[in-house]
Formats: sequence, structure tokens, C-alpha cells
Amino acid sequence: RLNLKVAEENIKIAHEEGLDVHAFYIIGFPGETKRQIRETTQFALKLKRSYKVTPHLGIANPIEGTVMYKKAESSGWIVDSSTDGIMFHFGLERRFKRKTIKTPEFDIRYLNKKMKYFTKKVIWISVRQAIILCIFNPEVMIHLCKYFLESLFIDKIHFSDGVKQLFLRKLFYPNYLTRYLGKN
Repeated sequence: RLNLKVAEENIKIAHEEGLDVHAFYIIGFPGETKRQIRETTQFALKLKRSYKVTPHLGIANPIEGTVMYKKAESSGWIVDSSTDGIMFHFGLERRFKRKTIKTPEFDIRYLNKKMKYFTKKVIWISVRQAIILCIFNPEVMIHLCKYFLESLFIDKIHFSDGVKQLFLRKLFYPNYLTRYLGKN
């Protein structure tokens, strides 16, 4: 029942004010179609591109006693799944058995495939945005290099951990750097 036009207008205002905006999306509800799942992920990617919204995508989790569980159960859509390597939330894997939803439209493997594709797209959009930020703001590049070198040599962390910290702490949250450097 969320009005997406109103949400997008509010996100635009927050972006113009220099706020880091996070949005949370869930796919895989009982009765949801592949088309609706695609529309959800496309909307999230659009907001990432247009307003640098940090998206968090998760897969609906039917928990006994909830309305969602009852609806899925009454339709015969609750299944026990081995979920080795399945991502249920942005970047997190769960390695245990759990109840999942399997409808005529999708199963957990399909949802996981969509989740992985979405995650890759978000990373590439973030990298592109970070590169553009660095090209047009040399002081940002200097700050990032300083941060990265300090992480490696002062904190004595492994190179790959330094890259991960740099990406997650500085580049993934795009407005952090502009606020840090006092820019608009």
C-alpha cells in the first residue's frame, strides 16, 4: 500500500539535503509474481542510480503463527528447504534448514538467483558512483587513499579487508565523503 511516487519524492528531498538514505525491500511473498519481484528490484536499482539510496534486499521468511505463514500454508506453499549457500538478506548467507515459500511462480533457488544478481548490480552502480565522485573531487581521492593506507599500515589489516572496509565504510555510503569534506 506504499505510494511509490510519494516515497520517491521524499527520497529525492533527503538526497538533495545530503542525507544517506537506506531502503529495505523484501521479495518472495505468497502470491507475489515474478513480474512484481522484477519491478521491486528495478525500483530499488532506479533509486540507487538516481538518488544513491542504499538498498537492502531480503527474502520473505515464513514464521509459524504469522499471517504470511498461514496464507502460504493454506495454499500448500510451505516447504522445508536445505538452504546451504542461500542468501536471505543482503550479503548474508544462512546455512541451515528452514521453512521457505514455493509457489507456482518461484522457489527459494529462483529468489536467491534474483538476490545475487541484484547484489552484483548494486555493487557495480556503487563503484561507478564512487569513481565519478573521485574524478570530480580530487580531495575525495586523497582522503580515500589516506584512509586505505592507514587501514593497511596502522591498523595492520589484510589487503582484502582494507578494500572491503574502504568500499563499505566510505564508498557504499556516498554522502559520507561529501559531508566529511564539507561539500554539498
